[in-house]
Amino acid sequence: MKPIRLNSTSTPSVAKKRANKYGNHPTGGHSSRKEHRRAITLRILQRAGRITNLREQVPFDLIPAQCEWCGEKSDELIYTEDRQKVCIDCIEEMKFYEGTMKGI
Repeated sequence: MKPIRLNSTSTPSVAKKRANKYGNHPTGGHSSRKEHRRAITLRILQRAGRITNLREQVPFDLIPAQCEWCGEKSDELIYTEDRQKVCIDCIEEMKFYEGTMKGI
């Protein structure tokens, strides 16, 4: 269902789809025609043996996950009850700290 917005005369009109900022047209699973053509060229080069290990659209982290306590980069982070990302070493410290504070 298309969104409907009312203009100044209160008659319904269909909202126009916003154009891409750079005028790209998605083609063949890629974001633009130029990207699609380049992917085809690279596939041809791979078949010809000029390049190897071609990977397309590979996801990657711009900023690796970090522990919010010690700042270390880690693949194994645990979310605490208050939504903090904490590494396993800091979890042990938290348990020790909470245990000592209960006795006071």
